[in-house]
Amino acid sequence: MKSGDVVTLVSGLDPSPTEPVTFIRLVDGKGRALVRTTSGGEITVPCSLLDDGHPTSGARSRVDDVVTSRWAAEQVADQLRESQWTVLDALVSAGDRGLLDHEHEDLHGMGQDSAGKRRGELLALGLVADSGLKRVTPRERRAVVWVVTARGRAVWQHHRRGAA
Repeated sequence: MKSGDVVTLVSGLDPSPTEPVTFIRLVDGKGRALVRTTSGGEITVPCSLLDDGHPTSGARSRVDDVVTSRWAAEQVADQLRESQWTVLDALVSAGDRGLLDHEHEDLHGMGQDSAGKRRGELLALGLVADSGLKRVTPRERRAVVWVVTARGRAVWQHHRRGAA
């Protein structure tokens, strides 16, 4: 991808494309890009939320090399442990509603602490994100609602295709 290319911004809450933006440049080595919106404003977004429309860029993790982005998704899928897949599966199933770490116990018997640790590992890999929303826990505390990123969905889909 080069400066001036029009790409699609994908929301972390919804993997479907939202609005076209113009890619300006990579900001740093941490996977962030500067883009210009249709209204003319400039914002910095995670590269995992950019989709260049190329059929092999399913991971959407690096806008500068779509082939290695796909390989990266494959490598991540191959490295996840069963407990991480359990958490990712639950988050994919939850869709836009997302999940609190506490909600995993009712869904698949994994306690809040274990689910939180697995979710933290998935967060570090860019597969899940804070939705920006909060819900009340059973102890009446507000907690982050976690959702799958576009990259997380791509890794999950790759895994499902391989398992089929």
